[in-house]
Amino acid sequence: MNGWRRLWVVGCMALLLAPVYVYRTYIPSDEKLNRDHQERVEAQLADIRIIEEPVQGSNRLVRDALMQTPVSERLAKIDESNAQHAEFMAKVSKQRPVTVAQLAGAWIVLCGLLYLFGWCIAWVARGFGKGAAA
Repeated sequence: MNGWRRLWVVGCMALLLAPVYVYRTYIPSDEKLNRDHQERVEAQLADIRIIEEPVQGSNRLVRDALMQTPVSERLAKIDESNAQHAEFMAKVSKQRPVTVAQLAGAWIVLCGLLYLFGWCIAWVARGFGKGAAA
């Protein structure tokens, strides 16, 4: 393997970090999505507990504000949210392999373009090499 190809391999390995970074940063894991959903549900349940507990001095204003939405409606929203989350997780599970394939394809195309660029530079350099000044 000559110097250009070695440089190309090193460059491609360095470029591999970009799709990995994009995947890790912008595509959340199932665990994170489930944890975020569970936190939202827990917040709703905490509001329901505040509504249902006896009225205390400073708690009255918070309770009055939270009572604008009845408990039954809040529970219905939680059930609806759970159903939507299950549908969303199914879509994400189907979409994730496609996204990985797109990132891998972009990396392969970028590496191919990098190889072509290096080959063009080498071709020009050979043209100015020995015997070209005849």
